[in-house]
Amino acid sequence: MYSTSTTLPDHLLITPDPADAPDKEIFLINLSKALRRGIRLVQLRSRYLSVIEYMTFVEPILTLCHAHNAHLIINPPEDVGIRIVSDGIHLSVPRLLAAKKRPEGYLFVSGACHNKLQLTQAERIGLDFVTLSPVLSTATHPNAAPIGWKKFSHLANSTKVPIFALGGMTPKELARAKAAGAHGIAAIRGLWY
Repeated sequence: MYSTSTTLPDHLLITPDPADAPDKEIFLINLSKALRRGIRLVQLRSRYLSVIEYMTFVEPILTLCHAHNAHLIINPPEDVGIRIVSDGIHLSVPRLLAAKKRPEGYLFVSGACHNKLQLTQAERIGLDFVTLSPVLSTATHPNAAPIGWKKFSHLANSTKVPIFALGGMTPKELARAKAAGAHGIAAIRGLWY
């Protein structure tokens, strides 16, 4: 687990899916802009790249992140079963619930959570932090019912694992998220552009 939550940035950028980018260079330019704005924790999320495409894409992104003193956490397609060089890995809900222990070989291990059961599992296996979502309505998952700030606060205060509020987050929501028990915010659109 994180040795101290004070070393964990309070903004987590989750990238849009690189498969949706017009080309790799535009994706890297947009990521570079976010890093220059101060993002220091990036999750490379993709559901649509092939395993080979994802693995090929990680190296230049890791290099770019490290050039800006940022960390890269991978969130690869579900069928990636091999170790990819990165600073960390994000466990989807199925990966989180199936884990018997914290994955080895990563500086950071995070997980996706939506309820108390998943938070309990994240704490049990010693994750460094989690995302808890969706707090507010989000364009990424328009059919998901938001949990709202009251339930978020109840869940966030029921665990020792640092939590990033996810779903409808923008930098303007940071103070509200922290007041509700979050370590910080995570976002795609709210932090990418």
